[in-house]
Amino acid sequence: MTATDAAQSRPRRGRRALLGVLIAIAGLLVIAMLLVETAGRAIAQQLVAERVEQQLPPDSGPVSAGIPGSMTLQLLRQEFDELDLDLDSIAVRSAGVDTTVDAHIIAFGVPLDASVPAHRINGSFTISEQEVQSLLARALDSVGGVTGSVTLGEGLIHYETEVSVLGLSIGIAVDLEPHVVDQSRVRFEPRRIEVLDSSFTADIADVVDLSRFAFEFCAAEYLPEGVDVVAVDVREREAVAFFTARGTALARSGGALGHC
Repeated sequence: MTATDAAQSRPRRGRRALLGVLIAIAGLLVIAMLLVETAGRAIAQQLVAERVEQQLPPDSGPVSAGIPGSMTLQLLRQEFDELDLDLDSIAVRSAGVDTTVDAHIIAFGVPLDASVPAHRINGSFTISEQEVQSLLARALDSVGGVTGSVTLGEGLIHYETEVSVLGLSIGIAVDLEPHVVDQSRVRFEPRRIEVLDSSFTADIADVVDLSRFAFEFCAAEYLPEGVDVVAVDVREREAVAFFTARGTALARSGGALGHC
């Protein structure tokens, strides 16, 4: 190799070496970004879950949090695009009865400071068939209570009770259909009543006022102020109430509850 050839090869080797260094640095940056995405996501999800748990009654179950999307970009913006929360066995007192509900919440535009309002929150509460039976027993105590089983499904709550007709105790089955009123109350309307006693042949609607079995439940009293109830769905073995809110913080210190 001549001196001229050697002189020309040195810049090429230098460029290859520089390219190798840049590739190595890029690889390290990718690894660092992956570490931020994985470790940072796990830490952020744990912190959010712990903060929300602090807002719940002492006997409530665990909270799990999920944060989709790029953690790096969201941390730079100091706001989560979306936050998914699952809350198990939240202890509440409803209609004078201690009960538990499960909740699923999806919040959009959530600041890192959870005390600052999120852009929008959608969610649902799920109440088991057994818990619904306890609530009904208390709510319907003045009209005979619940004497038999309670079953849920196809949009209706089916239960058995007794009414007094001309001094006789008659067993009946009632189907209740819930619907939301004024985004704060859930009203249960009787849709069908069936006489269970075959010896009673009269039309039950002629001797019993069906409206006596209707009742309302103020759902807003158990939700933060500004949260609206939008729908109720009765499924097999559970009832689900859906809610939404704007400008409400996930972590509220001493925040007021709603009212009807």
